[in-house]
Amino acid sequence: MMKETISPEEKEGESGTAEAFPLERREPEEADCADEMSPQPMGADGETMTILVAEGLVTITKIFMQKYRLRLYQYLNQRLRDGMLENMTGFLFDERRITREVCTFTGFDQWRIERGCFYFDVRVTLKQGAGNDRPEWRGIIAAFCYFDQGLQCDIKALYDEHYPPDRSECMRLSAFLIPYLTNQEMEKLAEEMLREHVPDALRAPERGNAEKLAAALGLGIRYLPLWNEHSDRGILFYKGGKVQIAEAVQDGEMQERLRIREEEIPVRTIVININACRKEYADSCIYHECIHNELHDLFFELQEIGRSDLEGVKTRKKTIRSGERISDPLFFMEKQASRGADCLMLPLSWLTENIGRERLRIAGYRHMGELYEMIGKRICTRNGIANFLMRRRMIQTGHYEAKGSLNWVDGVHIEPFAFRRGSLEKAEDTFIVSEGELCGLRESSREFREIDAGKRFIYADGHYVKNDPKYVTEGWQNGRDVRLLTPWANAHVDECCLRFTRIYIQVGPGKYIFGRLNCDTEYIERTQFFLRRQTEGNEIIDEGPEIVKYQNAMPETFPECLKNLMKEARMTYEKMAEALNVDAGNFGRWMRGARRMPVSTDMVVMVSLILKLPGWISSTLMSRAGLTLNYKNDRDLALGQILETRWNDGIEKANEYLQQRKHEVLSI
Repeated sequence: MMKETISPEEKEGESGTAEAFPLERREPEEADCADEMSPQPMGADGETMTILVAEGLVTITKIFMQKYRLRLYQYLNQRLRDGMLENMTGFLFDERRITREVCTFTGFDQWRIERGCFYFDVRVTLKQGAGNDRPEWRGIIAAFCYFDQGLQCDIKALYDEHYPPDRSECMRLSAFLIPYLTNQEMEKLAEEMLREHVPDALRAPERGNAEKLAAALGLGIRYLPLWNEHSDRGILFYKGGKVQIAEAVQDGEMQERLRIREEEIPVRTIVININACRKEYADSCIYHECIHNELHDLFFELQEIGRSDLEGVKTRKKTIRSGERISDPLFFMEKQASRGADCLMLPLSWLTENIGRERLRIAGYRHMGELYEMIGKRICTRNGIANFLMRRRMIQTGHYEAKGSLNWVDGVHIEPFAFRRGSLEKAEDTFIVSEGELCGLRESSREFREIDAGKRFIYADGHYVKNDPKYVTEGWQNGRDVRLLTPWANAHVDECCLRFTRIYIQVGPGKYIFGRLNCDTEYIERTQFFLRRQTEGNEIIDEGPEIVKYQNAMPETFPECLKNLMKEARMTYEKMAEALNVDAGNFGRWMRGARRMPVSTDMVVMVSLILKLPGWISSTLMSRAGLTLNYKNDRDLALGQILETRWNDGIEKANEYLQQRKHEVLSI
């Protein structure tokens, strides 16, 4: 199912052509399709909030073990009788029967083969006999599964854990039978679907390609005015069903009345709600349901659900802490379908070719934001593509500088802008804000009111920028006088504009969008803290020249530099040693120059996280240690992102970030 909102810019047709895809989803551009956890609804530290979660969803583990546990024992006993078990384990069992006393099922893995079928691998531990001191053997029971009036199973083989079955051609599945797909794998899947079924779509993203793909997949499409389904743009009826539709009928000579009636929907049919989406703009939600059909059929079968809007799924309220994440299979599916639809709308190979072609043709741009604005507008105008979709796809495919292009605030286009790459590494971070959102922050945020009251910042062209002629100028835009950023500020928004964090809000079970804003005061406060210590004053400081002055005043050696920073943060040697998990005595002797200790990039990163050092200080600290990060190395690139954008998250979250990217955690 797909729910979307209309952006003001698309109502006005900014691209100058009849756009094929004019509806915007207020979702992050860089969602991770392999992450099954919900977003982090944010509030004040320690604050709790209530969200809706699905109730009664079952896992494949529960269904399989309820139905086939005895068959697993039967299979193992057959292998015991024919001698296979003793050959594999290398020992004779004390008893001539496998029971729960000597057999433990320790884990389960699911692997999608193709639509409708999957492998279910059961990890098993067998002991020679009862007792904790008996020899053990670990293996895997492989079962072929599918759904036909319920779960069906055929146990295929038994493997030693050291020689597991080859699943390299399969997709790993969650416990709810939803595939884990990286964003790159989703791009590849979308291209394969188009190449197999609608090859012309790889050459041009034309209106109507979605209907062709649905037909090739065996899906029907109905365009109906649904009643009481105003926010649902599309629904896939996996098993058929009924909907209520609203029709205007003539009642007498001049009057019309609304008639509600039921409509039968055939199996494997996509229903487009024309009360929420006009037929000519339906490609996006058709693609969305095509992804549900291709990837999530096993989930629908497992839950015995017949339609993608999950009608009939019960929900309950759950209280969570601010920032807490929980496993959310509904959100997991919707995120994959949304990203997959984007990939089908503008295929990666087509997009890469067109961006590359335009890049070679364009000259005379002032910064990267302006370059991507020019690239995006040319491609949109030539192909009838919505600006918001083009911007999102450029970002999704690695062109992060495109975040500074093709932006609108309250229906008004703002000038393209540029920033240091690390300053917008998180999808929820933004330098763009509307005047209405600022009013909301004045009401909801004490920290923002304190910043706002000092008149240090002023609103200009979609940004909240330092109130200084170096950064703000007067201009003329859309027939009225407005404040604009100066050319320098426009090319360096991260150095003069306040950064905000868009907060996820839940709009239904499994559905989150970016809602209200929080201002990112932590960076300002920490920067001002260090600069005030340098100037010994309480006034608000013009950061640009003072940052350079502070950096130049830092000691030339790493230990002396660290000693000064610890003194400013009022941190003792003992506390720092404890945070670094090193011996306090040795650390103290090293700090006093009585002992040598090797300094690594990991140590500098850990120290920076402990002291919550903004990026401009940690980079200086790194250079004082005689070290540099090699940005051609993936792990060093991740460390750079941590220092630039996650410096106030702490070591634990930094390690989580590294592990998500399959890098080693920080260590000394």
